[in-house]
Amino acid sequence: MKKIEVQHYSFLEKKPVSRLTHIGTLHPKNPLGFTLNTLALKNPLPLVENGSMVKIGTPILSDAQFPFIRYLAPDSGKILFEETRVVIERINHTYLDHQTFKNSELKKSSKKEVCQHLIQIGFWHYLRVLNTSNIPHPESTPSAIYISLENDEPEMPSADLLFKEKDAVSDFELALSALEKISPIIHVSIPTNAINLKLKLRKFITHEIEGDYPANQPGVFAYYVNKNESKKAWTLSAQDVIRMGAFLRTGHYPVEKLIQLSGIQTKGNGCFWIKEGTDIKDLRDSFNIPEDHEVTLGGLISGTYIQGGHPAHVGPYHSSLSFIEPCLPYLPEPMIDCIGCGQCAISCAVELQPQFIYKKIMASKPISQELDPCIFCGLCTLVCPSHIPLQTLFKKAQHS
Repeated sequence: MKKIEVQHYSFLEKKPVSRLTHIGTLHPKNPLGFTLNTLALKNPLPLVENGSMVKIGTPILSDAQFPFIRYLAPDSGKILFEETRVVIERINHTYLDHQTFKNSELKKSSKKEVCQHLIQIGFWHYLRVLNTSNIPHPESTPSAIYISLENDEPEMPSADLLFKEKDAVSDFELALSALEKISPIIHVSIPTNAINLKLKLRKFITHEIEGDYPANQPGVFAYYVNKNESKKAWTLSAQDVIRMGAFLRTGHYPVEKLIQLSGIQTKGNGCFWIKEGTDIKDLRDSFNIPEDHEVTLGGLISGTYIQGGHPAHVGPYHSSLSFIEPCLPYLPEPMIDCIGCGQCAISCAVELQPQFIYKKIMASKPISQELDPCIFCGLCTLVCPSHIPLQTLFKKAQHS
């Protein structure tokens, strides 16, 4: 096990492992579904007819341009395609049976067979090219796959809780067998303070990381293993690795997922097992949260903000949900120009010089590959005394 020390300034306290003892289950009352703008679809293509009956695990959505992206039904019943979302009116509780795999069977399978199966069961889209939001093409091959066991972004569920579940360790191992067919090089990291988890998963762990957020993000992890891995390697979350293994073992789509719920009205932070596709309204009703409170789906820094009263569902990529009291709209203007204080550079975990990159962008100069190591953690924006939205500007520059 190799050790990595990430040295940078972070005003965020180190996330304690097993910091949450409260864990419960929330049962949805409203129909499950997906909000279309939270899915990785450019040209949504329904795979079933509107009003038809589906089972849990039925492929319901794809992309006309990228057919290897498939989303499965999180519930069984009547499916309704609306303008901004897809919902399923629950009638019964039945699963579509998919092929099951044992570890020995996966080891005999080819890369093509594993890739085709992950596409078939709607799990390919959980794989992402490092430091981008891009879903890799099945015919491409990553330089490596990076898995960070602990997501150290604020308000994310602890991996220690994930691996306390029955079959979690064996499911993780089964999924690794599948991923090894895609890339023989798989790096798995753990924070130095995750002692119990380290003992439980020792045979899988390749690296131990010391440092504050975003030290345990896959992009930072990869940067300290190989500075040239950006956009060549792939990643996926530890929870999705476990869910992939459960799907391969049982043949049933694992709709339950662990999320961390936080906010003033929720009477303290806690982790809850919920069903993928749960309507945010169910969570509001469970904790008596007013409709005007905003919601952050995903991490507190990297998540998606949803205004109060807007319909939304917990999507495939959400592991955290925070309710925020209504506030005045954020106006990025006016902002003062960069004062060259260097706080952004001190906070950067991948040793970038954000202030110089920003000035190049403002001068319309090419930035070449300077942003490749950037993981868009948001720290440079948060520490900037000039209130320059660096994270937003860098994302636009990367996609331009």
